[in-house]
Parts: sequence; structure tokens; C-alpha cells
Amino acid sequence: MISKKWIALIVLFVTLSLEAQVWRGRGRIRGEVTDENGKPIEGAKITLILIRENAGPDPIYTNKKGRWSYLGLVQGEWKVVIEKDGYYPSEGIVQVQEYGAGPNIKTKLVKASALDTGEFQQEVGKADELLSAGEYEKAIEKYNAALQMLDNNDPRAKVIYPQVYRNIGVAYVYMKSYDKAREYFNKALEMVDKNDPKMSKLITSIYQNIATTYLEEKKYKEARSFLEKTLEGIDPLYQVPIKNTIALTYHEEGNTEKAIEILKGIVDTDPSQVDSIELLIQFLVDTGKEEEAEQYVALLPKASDLDPNAILNIGIKYYNEGKMEKALEMFNEAIKRVPDKADPYYYRGLCHMRMQKNSEAKKDFQKFLELAPDHPKASEAREFLKYIK
Repeated sequence: MISKKWIALIVLFVTLSLEAQVWRGRGRIRGEVTDENGKPIEGAKITLILIRENAGPDPIYTNKKGRWSYLGLVQGEWKVVIEKDGYYPSEGIVQVQEYGAGPNIKTKLVKASALDTGEFQQEVGKADELLSAGEYEKAIEKYNAALQMLDNNDPRAKVIYPQVYRNIGVAYVYMKSYDKAREYFNKALEMVDKNDPKMSKLITSIYQNIATTYLEEKKYKEARSFLEKTLEGIDPLYQVPIKNTIALTYHEEGNTEKAIEILKGIVDTDPSQVDSIELLIQFLVDTGKEEEAEQYVALLPKASDLDPNAILNIGIKYYNEGKMEKALEMFNEAIKRVPDKADPYYYRGLCHMRMQKNSEAKKDFQKFLELAPDHPKASEAREFLKYIK
């Protein structure tokens, strides 16, 4: 006699078997899968699902000729899903009959965009890494390989091309191939949608990079034209470094008065712009306006990381003109503001020595050597110490 335990297991097995067989029948379905050019696609995954039961056989795959078939399906509506890596999936519904030849489904799979598969992003990521590592030629090669993956008819490509062209241009800048860099920057500008607010940062970046190529070639007028374009796309809070650079281009061309005018405009608007103040002081000293430069010294902060050269230059100019008291005043100011910097002590030592204040000069040279024993002027300081003993 069979126990109740075994009867329960048999009933469960039969029930599961019946549920697993609901899609089985005598119907047949077949098909052929090709790419857009009619070339057979091998290994495409075919999933068959009986819609009313949401069940079906295990997936099957196309053969070398791109063909597939399945015999043993119940009559009804079947969903057919066809998938292959690198292609967009295809899905449709067919009616299967239990008698007759059955439907022959011919499917053309469309090649998936590299943007959707992630291949493009991976290739660009590798190029970015090469660019950061200084392997510029390899980076350019990778960027171009990534561009080959894009479909020109894909609207997204019009947004991506300018970004990649910009990066290729940057690589050429690092290689000092400035003409080639500008070629790619201009390609980017030709393709970018200048009316799209989202592209403003990219456009500004391209203008800055073009300006850089001209600065490196000392073509200051051309550089300035792109720096001025850059200002149009930058928040006023971040315009100061660009304006400083524009001032420098005028100075390099010999038009220091124009440079001073620009820098005064910056400082008068925001007296906290240290870089602008230091440049302004330098240019005022260069043009013999030391007393005016001193007025801007008062605006400089007392900070340990402050470059003392702005103040030192005034002192050195006075020193060279024989105005020792004025020079000493500036060297004292530099030391007061940045007591841990070595250079001010060296120059004050020279000033004291020339004023025949040897004890003060000795202290200055000793402090200078204490702060910077390997300074290029250290040997001179040691010779001065021997002299004033």
C-alpha cells in the first residue's frame, strides 16, 4: 500500500509537470535573423512566450546561417523576442497553428549605437586616462577610434563630437602642435550648437584653449581676441584671472599703460584681488611710478604665502636709484608681511651694507642663510659676511 506521504509527492509532481506542459503542442515556428545588410547573424537568442500563460520553452539560438526553428508549440499567440549583443532587440507577436507549416519570421536586427552599449564611453574613458598620463599620441588615437563608433545620424553625436574634438585639441596643445590643436578646436566650434545654454561651458573652454595656443606662440593680439570671447561666457566672479592675462598681453606688447588701466579697473572694483594688485605694482614700478605703487602695497594682505616680489621690486628700484631710505622702507614692509621669506632679508642686507650699517647687514645675511641655505645667492651672502666681520 502506498503511503499518504508518497501520494502527496506524486500529486505534486504531476501538477508541476502539467503546469510545465501548458505551452506544448504540435505547432511549429521558424525564422531567419540578419543584419541591416542581409548578413546572417549567428548566436542570436530567440525567446518564445505563450502570451496567455506567460510560459514557454528555454531560449534557442540561431545557427551559422542565422536560422532557427522550434517544433512542439501549442496553438495561440506567441511573443517572439530576438536578442544579440551589439544590436537593438526585436520583439513581435505571431499566431501559431497546430497544423500546417507555421510562420516563417524574417528579422533584421539594427546595430546598436555604441552610446547605448557603453562601448563608446569605455573607449573615451581609456583616452582620458592616456591624456592624463601624458601619452598624448595614444590618447588621440583612442579618441579617434571612439568617434568611429558613432552614428552620424544619431542626434546625440552632434553633442558628443565637439567634446571629443576639444579633448584631441588639448592633447595637441600639450604636444606643442598649436596649428593642429586649433584645427580640432575649430572643428568643435563648427559642430557645437551655440544657441544651446548647456554648451556655453564647452564653448568657453574651447576659446580659452585657443587663446592658450596663441599665448604660447607669443601672438598676443590673437590670444586677446579669444580671451575677450571667453569673458562673455564666464560669471563675473571668475573673470579676474582672464582679465589679468589680457593685461599681461598688453604689457608683453609694450603697452603697459593699457595693462595698468585694466588692472586698476579690477582693483578699484575689488581691492581683495591679490594677483591683480601684485601685477599692478610690478607694472607701476616698471613705468617709474614707485610712489603710486606704494599706495597699492597697503592693499596687500599679511599672509605667509604672499609672494614678496611685488614689494621687493619697488625696493630694488629705489635701491638701484640710490634712494636707500625708500628702499629700506620697502624691504622692511616685505619682511613685516612675510617674515619667513628669505629674499627680503638678502636685499635689506645689501641696503644696510650700502648705508654702512654693517651690524644690521650681518643680521640680515645670517637670517637669509638660516631660511635658505641653498639659495642661489647664498654664496654671495657668505662672502658679504666675511667682508663685514
